[in-house]
Amino acid sequence: IAVMNYKTEGKINCCIAGDFYRDGDIEIIFGGEPKQLLILKDLNSKEPVETLYYDSWVTSCALGFLKLPKVTTPTFSLLVGTKNGLLQMIQLKDNKPDIVWQRNTYGQINDIKIGDVTNDGFNEIIIASDDSYLKIYNSLGERLRYIHIEKEESKSKSKKKEHLNRPISLLIKDIDGDNANEIITGCADGILRVFHNIDLNSTNFELKWKTKTSSSIKDICSLVDKDQNLTHIIFGGYERTLRNVTDFEWGKKPVLKIPQRFKIPKIPPKKD
Repeated sequence: IAVMNYKTEGKINCCIAGDFYRDGDIEIIFGGEPKQLLILKDLNSKEPVETLYYDSWVTSCALGFLKLPKVTTPTFSLLVGTKNGLLQMIQLKDNKPDIVWQRNTYGQINDIKIGDVTNDGFNEIIIASDDSYLKIYNSLGERLRYIHIEKEESKSKSKKKEHLNRPISLLIKDIDGDNANEIITGCADGILRVFHNIDLNSTNFELKWKTKTSSSIKDICSLVDKDQNLTHIIFGGYERTLRNVTDFEWGKKPVLKIPQRFKIPKIPPKKD
């Protein structure tokens, strides 16, 4: 049963839901080929409460907590990425979306995630860039580390120049039980790559393992099996198959004592 139906002009490339306005309601935020990012206040909305305009397709968006240096508490932030490589951070100001900063990342942004991958207790911004790099930024949009996706040797006899080592999708998750998040990326060459960082306050990322499928990996998510206390990675793409894998080191690694730098602010109960 369809709960809502909202039609746009052109393809929708990204869609997220979350309480961006911090008022107890869940907003729906999406963007795509119309070069717009639309915010619907709730499932009953007939028109967007806000529309943001861009010079190219909106290709990715994400919500998460980021702490700016001059602010004592983290702020629920909206990140937007475009086909032209624009990365934009948006927060609320006077209950309206306000651009805090924007950067040119020099490559189409295929996916954005927010999470602590440097093991310092603060969240970073991780993007999957079409120029074959995973790019990690701090909350100010400053570069911390670029990870190049190495090209695999192709057995194809085609003389056509292929650019398949492009990261398409991202998941930030502790998949081996050591309290540190891994960067899991699905690429256009059909390879799921897992990068880990075993040190505190570090950008020393290494390729941990990879597994290959026959086509591009468009989406990745995780599922926690409470009975086995095990995190599953579920992914799929153009081959129309869902795959489920787990990390071979689950529960075997020492736990990192990552400091807790901030607490997520609570939302006051919504009054009817």
